[in-house]
Amino acid sequence: MGTYTMFLVAIFAIAIGLSFLETAANTYSSMIGPRKFRILRLNISQTFYPLGSIAGILLGKYLVFQEGASLESQMAKMSPAEAHAFGLKMLQHTLEPYKYIIFVLIAMFVLFALTKFPICKPVANRAKSAKKAPGIGLTLKYLAGNKRFKKGIAAQFLYVGMQVAVWSFTIRLALDLNPDFNERTASNFMVYSFAGFFVGKFIANFLMARFSSSKVLFGYSILGSAMLAYVILVPNMTAVYAAIVVSMLFGPCWATIYAETLEVVDKKYTETAGAILVMSIVGGAVIPAIQGHASDAFGSMQTAFLVSMACFVYVGIYFFGEMKKQKSGVKKTDETIEVAQ
Repeated sequence: MGTYTMFLVAIFAIAIGLSFLETAANTYSSMIGPRKFRILRLNISQTFYPLGSIAGILLGKYLVFQEGASLESQMAKMSPAEAHAFGLKMLQHTLEPYKYIIFVLIAMFVLFALTKFPICKPVANRAKSAKKAPGIGLTLKYLAGNKRFKKGIAAQFLYVGMQVAVWSFTIRLALDLNPDFNERTASNFMVYSFAGFFVGKFIANFLMARFSSSKVLFGYSILGSAMLAYVILVPNMTAVYAAIVVSMLFGPCWATIYAETLEVVDKKYTETAGAILVMSIVGGAVIPAIQGHASDAFGSMQTAFLVSMACFVYVGIYFFGEMKKQKSGVKKTDETIEVAQ
């Protein structure tokens, strides 16, 4: 149809489908094996996520972005009528990747249709098996009173928002710091970012097999905040490479926050808690908008990265708190949250 409104409706529909898939798959990954390996298992299952992201960037690079000057530079020299016609031409390029995505979705549909997945449901204690599963009202009341669960939601909201914001502004940052770049050239930095994200996950998997996940993520958060400070303060292309390093430090955050937060929830509430926790990805819609407004207000794209830095600082504070609770012997399940004597 080629209209902006219909494009938004289509993207919204795709996002709903992906949310269903993510809600089910992440909860399933955390429950399908031994409990003590839940965080490592979830991180491993998401390790290959960056490969899909890199494929998406490459589709954009070669099917959407063109050679020559940046789109902004080209359109600045055109009359309104020429700019409108040029925009319509670029729109057709924008639609090209979706022709390939359709085949990917069909392949996934066939894969899921043919694969028999084991049933995985939380198993109640035998002594309590006769009790009826809690209703949605009781579950929401329980979760609303669980402080650690709410802190986990806040950390996930800010983390996802920070991740999307950094990735959304990396190409723009490269274009801003080097006017000679066009979008196709600048998109290379996103490929590097997702490659770093991929490597960061592998390093985290190695470290979390030897140290507590909270300790590893606290260290990642300190380094990430420092790298974002570098992005803000250094006005040259090295700031873009610092943003790539930040992507490397994003790697294990989502899965670890997700699994750690579910750990503080009584098993009988896990499914609903997992669904609610996934909803915190709405931070990816909020934080980038705030960072965009900050960029306009400060008149500097680099300074606007203060928004992302503040988010990473909070994530670090969250994991520092979890690390202290683990050291003091606080039990995970909120059914009996107490300090071990």
